[in-house]
Amino acid sequence: MQPDVDLTFIYSQDVKSKIRVTYRPYLIATLEYLSKDFNLIVYTAGSFGYAEPILNDLDPEGLYFAARLYRHNCIQVDRYHLKDLRLITEPLGLDLENILLIDNSLLSFTLNLSNGIPIPDFFGESSQEEDKELVFAAQYVNELF
Repeated sequence: MQPDVDLTFIYSQDVKSKIRVTYRPYLIATLEYLSKDFNLIVYTAGSFGYAEPILNDLDPEGLYFAARLYRHNCIQVDRYHLKDLRLITEPLGLDLENILLIDNSLLSFTLNLSNGIPIPDFFGESSQEEDKELVFAAQYVNELF
């Protein structure tokens, strides 16, 4: 598959490199659909310098994401980055039972297992006909709430 966009990844103050990004099929449609009824928060184990250009490309006008959390918001255990949903609930005054974490890494939601929805990895090789995981995830979320 052809990449959707070429972006500049900021590794450090002195080091920048180009990255080619391929978005998972149905990503924009899923963001549009879910953001109508839910507050979407990005919680990535990616570094700010890597993730921010991608998120800015996906949501340049801030229409989809209510907040963004990055690697520095994760809890590092050895080489793994765990996502603690209390970082979202406590400052925003939300109940943990109303938050879901859709992630391709089971380790990511180790701290909040009952809030996790696993999704298979995506490496940019699938077409819309082959990969409908985000459609299925959106339907599941809609059924839960």
